[in-house]
Amino acid sequence: PRSRGGVTSKVPVWVASVLGGLDGWRLATEHVGGEAVTGFGSVSHYPEGRLPRMMLIGGSSLYGGTVGQVLTSSDGVSWVDEVDDGAMVDLVSREDVSVASDGFQVVMAGGARHISATASVLMRDVLTTFYHCHDTGCSNAGREWTYGSASAQWSQRAGCHLVSMGDTMLLVGGWVLESLGVKRHLKDVYVTQQRCHKGHVGPACRPCSAGTFSDVEFGLTEASCQPCPIGHQAPLEGASKCTECQPGSYAPGTGVSTCLECAPGTIQQARGSDECVLCDAGTHQVMEGQTECNECPARYFCVRGSAQPVGCPLGSWADFGMGKRLESCQCLEGFFSTNGTAPCMACGKGTYQPDQGASSCVDCEAGKTTSSDTSIYATECKPIETPSPSSTPQMTSFDFHIGIISPLESVNASMSQYLQAIAATAQVGVPQITVTSVLQRTSSNGDFTDAGFSILLEMRDLQEISVNFQITALNAELSALSLPRAYALTRDQLPLPTPPP
Repeated sequence: PRSRGGVTSKVPVWVASVLGGLDGWRLATEHVGGEAVTGFGSVSHYPEGRLPRMMLIGGSSLYGGTVGQVLTSSDGVSWVDEVDDGAMVDLVSREDVSVASDGFQVVMAGGARHISATASVLMRDVLTTFYHCHDTGCSNAGREWTYGSASAQWSQRAGCHLVSMGDTMLLVGGWVLESLGVKRHLKDVYVTQQRCHKGHVGPACRPCSAGTFSDVEFGLTEASCQPCPIGHQAPLEGASKCTECQPGSYAPGTGVSTCLECAPGTIQQARGSDECVLCDAGTHQVMEGQTECNECPARYFCVRGSAQPVGCPLGSWADFGMGKRLESCQCLEGFFSTNGTAPCMACGKGTYQPDQGASSCVDCEAGKTTSSDTSIYATECKPIETPSPSSTPQMTSFDFHIGIISPLESVNASMSQYLQAIAATAQVGVPQITVTSVLQRTSSNGDFTDAGFSILLEMRDLQEISVNFQITALNAELSALSLPRAYALTRDQLPLPTPPP
């Protein structure tokens, strides 16, 4: 009932049972509350897991003008106006609005809004609302409305009908105002995707770009895709979730489409990481995308974050996994330095050093000297021979032995490389070379077998040529071939003694 002249206008509600054939109507309430209106939109909303609700939206007042209210009830008796925010009141203030529900959201389209006592403006927007929770609490459908589209593809209109059909929503007909306020009824039908699947956002349900995701089935709202969090990726479009970076990879920021592989010298063992970890000193990693660092090999050192091992300088040595910096390389026998670590210097002629890590060399006894630098044993000190002034330099020859340590399985290959190196560094012609013995021994850690072999080298010499010079040149050649160093032996040291590690 609606009237003027002091009589209160009312909006009554009558209910009937569907099971009863809809012929047993009864009055549920004489007035739903709020301002009495007509031309409101109405819909039954059945949100999953919650009580079904009747919803009355907008309308025009008996006294002129459109009303911005959203009344909801679960029984038809008690009604609540959900809208209490001024901006929301203005948003839903319209009459002859079309409303539909898909069970998840309520969609409102079009309608007419009074701008004066004699003039109205027709709408072409689409608004949605749904039950949701946030930090400050939960809101029923109808309390907060968002634009699905501020300007839809169809023309401005009121009195249209929205129909929800699965994932599709239809907008049918309506009316527009012609000149002199005459209504012209429309017969067109528009269809749209009413609910975007996960990984897509409205109103066109476009897929989220790589590096972003959407994990909700939204409606026509202008929802934005969320960037993947740190340590996650979404390599393809339309992702509903982001995946963790695998071990050996990382994502340093948000919105990453593909996780980055750990660079050489770094590793990562965990999933979902935002950075990689440097290899510890004494270890290294040559490859990308790894989860473990490798021990630094013998004769090398690896500083923190090493991708490649660095060879100890000539005359020094580091045990397997113990080379953490240059100073980890200890001076070998026949070499020394102030602190016994690299860089090392060769013990000069007339001196020797049988120990590793020495800070000085030992002088030969008076009247004795060595035939070369880098001497190791005291037995290498020989009496000094004084040449006769009248003697004429003669062509001489002597036996020169070289001691070598090489992995057993590569003795033949290593021996061939050594012989090539000797030939390349021979001072006079190509020396006559005879392999006198190949000796085997097992290393102390038992991981592999070393083989030692000595080479008998006959050199022709007009005058004494420094054996040290020959050894130094040979070791330079061996270093270029990444082979172990050689050292001089005398006949009384055969068979080959246990060499340095």
